[in-house]
Amino acid sequence: MGFCYGPNGLCCDFCGKSKPQDNVKKIACPYGGCQAWACCKVCKAKKLHLQSSCGGTTHKDTCKKSKMEYDAKHKTKEDLINSGHFVRVSARQENDQVFVTFQGKDSSVVYSMPQKTYDSVPISQVATVGTYANIGYIRRIEELVQ
Repeated sequence: MGFCYGPNGLCCDFCGKSKPQDNVKKIACPYGGCQAWACCKVCKAKKLHLQSSCGGTTHKDTCKKSKMEYDAKHKTKEDLINSGHFVRVSARQENDQVFVTFQGKDSSVVYSMPQKTYDSVPISQVATVGTYANIGYIRRIEELVQ
């Protein structure tokens, strides 16, 4: 979703005002979890900009939790890579095989595996080469040096 502009400039997402005296400004989510609001000085005084654009609750209730979950997942990936593991970063399917790229500290590796093996680990979960090796047959295809 984008911002609306009228003949006088940026329009407030809450009341539609857009005149220079309305002082409409873009206000970003403090946690980076949702889209910024365009908010005039009157609506900002009513604290309407504190609502999350992700669903009617506040940034603190919705976006802070999502940000904490994202940060924890990112730290897990980083810790695994720093300890010598290769972590799933992308995948592409060809027929009944999936080619998965895993990122290590200084290089990436590509493994091929059956669709069933790949689908057994949710995309929301951090996965390593070892995760898939414990599930089923995987085959190393190539190493990509960075």
